[in-house]
Amino acid sequence: YQGQKNRRQRTTTHTMLMTMQLLKPGEVAQDHRHNFAAFRFILKGSGAYTIVEGERIPMEEGDLILTPSMTWHGHRNGGEPVIWLDGLDNPLLFLLQVITWEAFAGGLQPMKNDADCVAPRVGMARPVWEKSPERPNYNLRYQWKDTYETLKRLSDGPGSPFDGVALEYVNPAGGHTMPTLSCGIQMLRRGEATHTHRHNSSTIYHAFRGSGTTMINGEKFDWGEGDCFVVPLWSWHSHQNRSKDHEAILFSTSDMPVMEALKLYREAERADSASRAL
Repeated sequence: YQGQKNRRQRTTTHTMLMTMQLLKPGEVAQDHRHNFAAFRFILKGSGAYTIVEGERIPMEEGDLILTPSMTWHGHRNGGEPVIWLDGLDNPLLFLLQVITWEAFAGGLQPMKNDADCVAPRVGMARPVWEKSPERPNYNLRYQWKDTYETLKRLSDGPGSPFDGVALEYVNPAGGHTMPTLSCGIQMLRRGEATHTHRHNSSTIYHAFRGSGTTMINGEKFDWGEGDCFVVPLWSWHSHQNRSKDHEAILFSTSDMPVMEALKLYREAERADSASRAL
């Protein structure tokens, strides 16, 4: 019982865990794998990289890097201190009692040649000599420069009434970021306030740029760059960018793919949400 109690305490929501990790110059995180899915959203620093299934994935600010279930991975830092968000679905797997974890024999996996790497060509034509993979070809790295360019390009359009200019990091083969986790990025334009809605998926937010306010079930939560907060499932919520001069950007992760897979997902808009958001 005590072990189960402590395990529940090491969660951010009932299905997800999000932490911050620092990799110091010269530090090496030895390779391992587990059946819980994970991602890293890079906050500060450069010069570090993740090895995923033998592929070297550079870490730059604003990049999203995936380590899908049962992929070998580790970290190396040959530059300055690097800080990232670590997101995982292990609370869900603990609940299902199916956790698997193992270290790579010898500590460090060998790196592939560039020609053997899948990541640079995901979503492109597949070489004819390769068989179709049994598991999805995940896009292991979503670069910030591409993500931000897309946000800016869409910023003159209407956007989402509930989330502003919002993007989901999707699997190039179709579907959400990973089977149990959806990752998103949204821009709240200068002074923008969203309508109020709720859904039965939980969401964890990180304020990547700017400052704003999120109303959760009528309670006001002010946030600034570097803050994290949770919108629990089925909670009425809306966002507002407090600045009239600068955009605000929120990174988020949710367990929506799980709810959809179980045919349980629901969402609703509050009838008076437009007036209350403003």
